[in-house]
Amino acid sequence: MSDELHVSFNGIRIPQIMIYDVLGNLVLKEKILNPAVNNLLVSKGLFFLEIESDKDKIIEKYVKS
Repeated sequence: MSDELHVSFNGIRIPQIMIYDVLGNLVLKEKILNPAVNNLLVSKGLFFLEIESDKDKIIEKYVKS
């Protein structure tokens, strides 16, 4: 099992990613230097990823098992 989460956003540079738990609490906020985010600090469960670029913002469900 990998401890990295790989993100891409239509080839657009992503300056940072935020991970929230199901209660809306910010669990991890990390600046993106490459497309891999170390998610060792995130426990197993359901989360929401907020990925924002200069032009768009998306929120996606993420399940870490």
